[in-house]
Amino acid sequence: MEVKKTGIIEYKIFKERDLKKLIEFLMNLKEEINHERTELRLEIHFEDGTTNIGYDTSVLDDTKIIKSVVFSLTNYSLNKKIYIYIKYLSNDYSVAGEDQDWVNAKFTKIKEIIETTPKQNFLLSNHESQSLIGYLFGLTFAIFLFLSFFSNIIDEQNGDSIKIFISIAFSIMVGQIISKLLLNQWLFKLYPEIEFDTTLAHINKNQKKRSVTWTIAILVFLPLILNFISSHIF
Repeated sequence: MEVKKTGIIEYKIFKERDLKKLIEFLMNLKEEINHERTELRLEIHFEDGTTNIGYDTSVLDDTKIIKSVVFSLTNYSLNKKIYIYIKYLSNDYSVAGEDQDWVNAKFTKIKEIIETTPKQNFLLSNHESQSLIGYLFGLTFAIFLFLSFFSNIIDEQNGDSIKIFISIAFSIMVGQIISKLLLNQWLFKLYPEIEFDTTLAHINKNQKKRSVTWTIAILVFLPLILNFISSHIF
């Protein structure tokens, strides 16, 4: 009877050393099994459309941005199988075989390697927290817009209920649009659930964009927010 265990990979940043650990584990395991029908296949797909297929760490290439990784070690004669998929919407690993002790031991080892891999920023990569942050940001921007542009107009109109409703609705709509543009289409894309940080520093687009984004946030948006708070509250 075949026994199979499956694990999920979430919120991780894979660096070259982490992929090397997985590859070396599979290479050593192939030697441990020591059977001519044991097949080790390592596939790395890159953003430029190319793919490296090999049997050792030479499949890694720090001059290209990784899109997905598929590692497998199989021996159908002995019924031993290990699969590791690290790609968009399919980040998991599995170990299967007839020997439960063997399955448990190898599964635990892979899990240990995965757990030592650096964690991704959970708040900016998790869908639920992204939705909450987006909603709060949109609401905050709507309040900022309303107080900055519409509050004086409404005072002059003696509290016209229709104009108040239109002003609030417009502020909320613009706030949500700005939120989607800045967060969904920019910031959140810089923090994918699974990230490969294996390229040379000057090639890593995400690191460059993050640096620019947070620099602008600190030097431009933060002073504006503080100025707004001080002028409307204090």
